[in-house]
Amino acid sequence: MVPSFRELRVVVMIPLCLLLGFPVLSGQDFIFSQFFNAPMHLNPAYVGINGGLSSTFAYRRQWNQIPQGFNSLYFSVDNFEPCLPGAFGLSLARDIEGEGLLTTTAAKVQVGFVARMDTRKAVHNFRFGISPYWMEKSIDWDKLVFSDQLDPRFGNVNATAFDPGTRVPVRFGGLDFGFIHRVDLKRRKGEDIQLDYGVAFNNLLNIQFNTGPIESLQGLDTGLPLRWTAHGSVYLPFLSVGSGQINRFRLVPQFRVEGQGGINASTVGVTGLYQGGSIGLFYHNSHPFAGFQNTDALIAYLGIALDLDKKQALELGFSYDMNIGGLRSASGGVFELNVRYFIQNSGLLCGVLSPGSSSKRRSGRGRKGSVQCPPVGRSHHRRWNNIWHR
Repeated sequence: MVPSFRELRVVVMIPLCLLLGFPVLSGQDFIFSQFFNAPMHLNPAYVGINGGLSSTFAYRRQWNQIPQGFNSLYFSVDNFEPCLPGAFGLSLARDIEGEGLLTTTAAKVQVGFVARMDTRKAVHNFRFGISPYWMEKSIDWDKLVFSDQLDPRFGNVNATAFDPGTRVPVRFGGLDFGFIHRVDLKRRKGEDIQLDYGVAFNNLLNIQFNTGPIESLQGLDTGLPLRWTAHGSVYLPFLSVGSGQINRFRLVPQFRVEGQGGINASTVGVTGLYQGGSIGLFYHNSHPFAGFQNTDALIAYLGIALDLDKKQALELGFSYDMNIGGLRSASGGVFELNVRYFIQNSGLLCGVLSPGSSSKRRSGRGRKGSVQCPPVGRSHHRRWNNIWHR
């Protein structure tokens, strides 16, 4: 069977442009449409933001009309310690492009620090996070098809003259940094209005673990470029009382803007939360290099929250990206699944740092989800409140 021109573009242009790395095409970090459901991937300062022990699993299937497309897996676990001024976490990610052509594996450790300031009308929460990481990139050269292998009558029958040189995976490390300012605006009646904004810088430092240039698999000077992200959201609660029931509806406008290696992207939208369900609609726009078409998409989101008991909760998130730009006929859409599990105020280290005090832990006064830190030593009493556990 003679390959079509479209198939030739897939088997030749994608491996050459995306995998080998032209000088103008540095590598890109993968992102999630549900950025609000993978907070530590968005900003390392989000570690421990849920006020206890939490874990996240995410799966992303991108561009299903391309053979095998792009598949991303992500898992994280983090814990907020009431005995400490911060939190810690761990995340693992694996990105598979094409039929296993390019595989990226990353492991990150997140450490966060919290500072709180109370005023008469608001509670300010300043969060700082750092995340050292290890990453590996590898190509399965045997799965690549080059133009000199194609016969116009019989298809792929020839051996290629292309010599990839070294086939050793590239391994390197780096550092991410993030900052978040969260404000809890106090109201006399109803839930507080909550404002959240922050910035993150990824790939601040690259350290090569084996020979060869950083990130490039073909001897090119194409290190993983700096990625910056700015994001924010507003948590707007509405309360209505009718038929003897209290109904709580929440509206959450949010945005994300980021740039890396000459490519800028933005996502803006709103999520509505009612009882145990949520729906959202977002618009995503990517601005690539000059001469390339923008990749616009509409993102539909559906979420379900289940309270397992008073301290445990499970959240499920589903989203679908519908391309509305120039790639819609050639790439297909994007499906994403997110699963999150929470245990409120776990305090794993309290028994170690303050023996016998775990039974004394209790919620802070008048604020849902806040934590009264148990004594550490004889005279050290401090409160490290997470005001964002909902």
